[in-house]
Amino acid sequence: MNIRVVHLADRTDRAELFPVEMERMGFNYEIFYAEDPPGITDQAVASSCTHVHALRDIGGELLVCEDDVCFLHQGRELFDRAYKQLPEGWDMLYLGGNIHEPAERYSENLFCITKGVHCNHAILYSQKARDYILSNYEVTSNEIKAFDHWLYMFGQAQMNCFIMSPMIAFQHPGISYNGVYQDYYIQMRSNEVKNLC
Repeated sequence: MNIRVVHLADRTDRAELFPVEMERMGFNYEIFYAEDPPGITDQAVASSCTHVHALRDIGGELLVCEDDVCFLHQGRELFDRAYKQLPEGWDMLYLGGNIHEPAERYSENLFCITKGVHCNHAILYSQKARDYILSNYEVTSNEIKAFDHWLYMFGQAQMNCFIMSPMIAFQHPGISYNGVYQDYYIQMRSNEVKNLC
């Protein structure tokens, strides 16, 4: 499994965070530096460009994490357990997310999702999923600017998608790339209890 951490070079605060989280999980990773596409001033579009470009030019399964990701202390054990429960032909596995709609239990540690999960902070993609996304999502011309919202509205319905239960990936509180202070942990945890339990 390949692992890429999406990182904006000038976010030195986050540069201190994600190496600790990757070590906690025992993940070998590469940094994928966030892009500043020419002519694009909308931060949601710029972020989406980076996420989509991170899916290119690498083969096999790929875990993409954002640089503000934080994992549960027992996260690796739970991840390995959930990974073994994935069915043949799976496309995406969310290690965490903001769940807006009830999901259907698939196995002890997996729920099947067809719509309803936001957040890009920790998603495992199959090669098939990445091929589908790269063929169907055009960042600059799509009406939906945010990549996680496109996955929410279209991708999850078209692909074989799952989310872990319990979720193991959350986000450190802080200023997001769009300049807004965000603290997703409480909201994500409450939505997990409401929709996955």
